[in-house]
Amino acid sequence: MDSSPASHGNNSTNHHRPSSSELISNAKMVADAAKSSLRHERHKVDKGRVAGAAANLVGAASRKFEGRRLGRYLGKAENFLRHYHSSHSTTTTAGSSHSATATSQSSS
Repeated sequence: MDSSPASHGNNSTNHHRPSSSELISNAKMVADAAKSSLRHERHKVDKGRVAGAAANLVGAASRKFEGRRLGRYLGKAENFLRHYHSSHSTTTTAGSSHSATATSQSSS
């Protein structure tokens, strides 16, 4: 039986593995997005970028549970978030921003 991540529905091997500092930045982005949503400022959240950040976090967790049922579920969640990120993101550089708000959408 193949125990590679791809056999469990997790294609994280096709993606950059973020460093610890990138994961912390991703966690901050997700937290900032949650705060904006609680303040009813959802229009300020770039959902595609937040999905990419969440995918990085879920992907890191899925590697910790690789080969177990939970790892497979986390891998599926990561794939969903990466698909959402790729289809809804306004930028192509994942993890490069430290803010969950879409500053490029504000008028000049």
